[in-house]
Amino acid sequence: MPNTTPTYGWPWPLGTDRVMDGDDAMGNLAKAVEATLKLHPGFTQQQPGATFAVPQGAVAAVPGMSLAITTSALEFWLALAFVDFSITAANVGLIRAELNMDNSVARSANWQPDAAAATGRNTIALSGVIGGQVAIGAHTLEVRVSRSGAGTVNVNTNSSIALVRFPR
Repeated sequence: MPNTTPTYGWPWPLGTDRVMDGDDAMGNLAKAVEATLKLHPGFTQQQPGATFAVPQGAVAAVPGMSLAITTSALEFWLALAFVDFSITAANVGLIRAELNMDNSVARSANWQPDAAAATGRNTIALSGVIGGQVAIGAHTLEVRVSRSGAGTVNVNTNSSIALVRFPR
């Protein structure tokens, strides 16, 4: 079976192949599709081990919410981050969460609680295909946070970052 698709290398029979060999051709195609769709190496998740105080005016990485991944082939990544914030003092200002890949912002979102709120809780979810096609090499994916006001904000331990990797 010399014909293959250009992107995934999935086989298909030539017009001159014998019909009686169709089961082999379909079996080879099914095995190739299955191997491509199989998660590689799968799902990776990380959570912070302790509550993290969000700094005022500066963007900081949340300890425990980073993944160091080395790829040996081109991949597509779907990254997910859930950042659970709690307010313990009023006037926190704008709260920002970022999902960074290799020190560049890939996704970000903001939350502006009521200025008078002395307590509260919210989760910012960040998701998306990160970097399109991820190049071969070492990469870091991490969550960073900041706040603009003087109030107190924490990232809670039930926050998480996850990565699903797909082969090219």
